[in-house]
Amino acid sequence: MSVINEQPQQRWHPFTRTAFRFAFVYLLLYNLPFPLTAFPYVDKAAEWYSSFWTWIVPRLAKAVLNREVATVFNGSGDRTYDYLLVAVLLLMSLVVAVIWTFFDRKRPGYPTLYRWLNLYVRFALGSTRIDQDGAQSVYAKPPVFPAGDAGLVSTVDDYLMFARMLVNGGKHGNKQILRAESVREMTRDQITPEQKLASAKNFFPNFFDKQSWGYGLSIYTIPDAVSLVPGRYGWIGGFGTSFIVDPNRNLINIVMTQSTDFLFNGALDRFSSELYTATSV
Repeated sequence: MSVINEQPQQRWHPFTRTAFRFAFVYLLLYNLPFPLTAFPYVDKAAEWYSSFWTWIVPRLAKAVLNREVATVFNGSGDRTYDYLLVAVLLLMSLVVAVIWTFFDRKRPGYPTLYRWLNLYVRFALGSTRIDQDGAQSVYAKPPVFPAGDAGLVSTVDDYLMFARMLVNGGKHGNKQILRAESVREMTRDQITPEQKLASAKNFFPNFFDKQSWGYGLSIYTIPDAVSLVPGRYGWIGGFGTSFIVDPNRNLINIVMTQSTDFLFNGALDRFSSELYTATSV
């Protein structure tokens, strides 16, 4: 008769167990309703989950901060609502982790649950991928109906030529691509005070204090930490790209990254400030 010697489960450090409980709850709450949206007949549950947060977060903001928070999507994840949602998820995860620790403190570890969590997070991250490779890419063939406001594929060099054309009053080389009057209209503030007031609550907090919109371009309307002279214009993309033109300095700033963090962690502002310092005369 053979005897199988089973190795006892390695005991995790108490801090590791508590940290895992917190991380498990937070990552689950943060990534839900994935994968419910991928299956038929349960997509309604995904809507209920999302609706719960859009219902509770504004009410908590009103009760705790005495502040109105808009839940409408404005094209970015950089909304007050999103920051408050993360804060609520962190707090809820902490509470659940404490309760979990109290009732399950004798368990030596969670190796199986860790492997399942690892798999779940990998699939959740994979589901956020914007495009596929090779022939599966949405850019592998021309679209049936080209969009006039998006969808172009370009390079930094081509973007630089476009920016130079704007700086030169719509002229590229010896050819006038746009009328100078068109460029002036594109790059001046086209939003009325009434429109700014009406949309301020549903847009970036304090956006219109120093910025506005021309035609397809964001406009810096007052001096700020980057430049004491207003008038910069350009576009900052939500996936980590930016192009800003300063006609007063004849300066073009183009940044192409693959990380949205570059836009929201202060790196873009630091880059712009150091660029202006380096090119100051």
